[in-house]
Amino acid sequence: MPYEKDTPGVLFVIDATIVRITNTSPVRPCKVKQDSILHESSKVNRIYLVNAQSKIEIFALADRVAVMNEGRIVQVGPPDEVFHKPNSEFIAHFTGTENIFRGVCSKDSGISTIRVGTISIASRTCREEGDVYATIRPEDILVSRTPFISSARNSLRGTITGIANNGMFVKLTVDAGVPIVSVLTRQGFEEMDLDIGDEVYLTFKAAAVHVF
Repeated sequence: MPYEKDTPGVLFVIDATIVRITNTSPVRPCKVKQDSILHESSKVNRIYLVNAQSKIEIFALADRVAVMNEGRIVQVGPPDEVFHKPNSEFIAHFTGTENIFRGVCSKDSGISTIRVGTISIASRTCREEGDVYATIRPEDILVSRTPFISSARNSLRGTITGIANNGMFVKLTVDAGVPIVSVLTRQGFEEMDLDIGDEVYLTFKAAAVHVF
């Protein structure tokens, strides 16, 4: 992504010993770094390399993110791309991706299908047939008590095996042949009156399945 001549950029380098903006506030570290960058950028235009401390900092401050593994940069891109479209199993695990599946991709009449254990997942992003990894963001999965009628190609039936209440959101783990994690708002969870052992349906689009 090219930078405009008069616009300073911020590149976050994850797990790298690069230039660090000192964090002097235990209460608002992200705000301190933001103020530091804005203060320095008022003096001269430049690209800043910042050693990331949290995902919140990255999305709040970074234009681009570089992830390093054993001294090598393995992926560079905007934060949303790196966190939501990892290019390897290492990046997927490193960025905390919840649903990572290994399977075999096949194509038929322009439709890609990934076989993961006993289930099949439709995807738009299989470039070639063979062994692949697939990821699905929990927030892209719709949870319902009955089959949800839509244009989405993927609909799986499963049983809730885990519930984690995180305040505003509730994380569900569902055994649908493989463990799949989804998230609901707290209000939605309470309205559905879900509990461990309940049968639910998971619905998601083929476009929501990222393959590498």
